Amino acid sequence: MIDAHAPGDLIAPFLARAVELRHAGWQDQVVRCIGSQDMVYSMLELVFTLPEPPPALLELALSRVSGWENGVETWCIRGQVSENVTRSLLAHPDRGVAEAAARGEWHVGPERVVRQSLRGDWRQAVVHCSCDFWLHEVFAKHNDLAFDWLVSNLCELPYFPSRTEEGVLRAAIRALDQGMRQMVVDQVPTDLQCLFVLKVLVQDDIALYERLLANDTLVSYHLVPLSGMPDDSWVSRALVALGRYAPEEIARAAYGTVEIGVWSSSMSGRWHEWVQAFGKLACHHDERICEIGRIGRAIAQREYESALANERREAIYGW
Repeated sequence: MIDAHAPGDLIAPFLARAVELRHAGWQDQVVRCIGSQDMVYSMLELVFTLPEPPPALLELALSRVSGWENGVETWCIRGQVSENVTRSLLAHPDRGVAEAAARGEWHVGPERVVRQSLRGDWRQAVVHCSCDFWLHEVFAKHNDLAFDWLVSNLCELPYFPSRTEEGVLRAAIRALDQGMRQMVVDQVPTDLQCLFVLKVLVQDDIALYERLLANDTLVSYHLVPLSGMPDDSWVSRALVALGRYAPEEIARAAYGTVEIGVWSSSMSGRWHEWVQAFGKLACHHDERICEIGRIGRAIAQREYESALANERREAIYGW
């Protein structure tokens, strides 16, 4: 069958039976088949689901498994992979393979309980996982793992996270207690790219924002938590920042590098929302906030008028 180049899924059951009966030469036949692109998947499944694969054969399979992450996850979810083999997959140098094994181990049963002997290796693999939706559940049950993952990945997070990445970041930060949040702020690298993390970390936590403002090594990030349309919590943070920054700097920080908002309506309509948001600050009891409102409103008003002009021009002349 092998000489006739039969498909791997046809050969695999016969080889599995040969393995079970310990026929002489079965390992040589697996090695022969695993070198074929048409049969590698079936041979990897055969090797990884053996209770105790021979070390040399396991090493060969591990060297060929990159690119077959879906298979690794499937075999792990089915509970077909022994603890020793799973441990080897969790420690695989290819992060995609290690993540697939970690994800599979997590989803073996509805209880989401990782086998005791694998917890250390599993945690290490999760710390290096990419942003993926399944981490929501992990972080909800293991806030210490959420902390380790976030700190470990601070330098690798994208400048503009996707919706999925944003959701995972929010889940990780939501799982942290106050002390963990403080430690994350203290460990923020000076070349942080994903400013979204700082914005979500601070949010309504005035004490944490004061901690950030007191850190002179992170001076370039001091106003990041003020990016976004002004509301009551924004005003609370602005009052804290006024101890160090001028009203104009704070007003301009709202139009910062994180995001201005989702443009669900016309451009002019969205800018009009900013005009109104800053306009509400004009009646604040603190004159400094009133000044911030006037400055911010003037900026938004210019953008609003420019957007209106562009929309009129497009209505007449098209794109």
